Amino acid sequence: MNRYLPLTMLLLAALFWGAGNSLSKLVLVHVEPLTAVGLRCTMASLVLALFISFKRNGGSRVGVAVPAKRLLRLSAIFSAAITL
Repeated sequence: MNRYLPLTMLLLAALFWGAGNSLSKLVLVHVEPLTAVGLRCTMASLVLALFISFKRNGGSRVGVAVPAKRLLRLSAIFSAAITL
């Protein structure tokens, strides 16, 4: 494992976390708040689906305790409920 990987991940997390407020203000100028939250949850569901389908170390799955289909179904229902 690269010794700079944890530091890079922490910097990326801080970047995303810090940019979230500025981006939210920018988005809320053009979109209603509930629509923005629904889009945010939908994008998070898509990212979650990518992490679940990603295979590492010769076919072993990334550590997810909940079955993938159930987790994806729950995130889709949550996104739909927030949007509606």
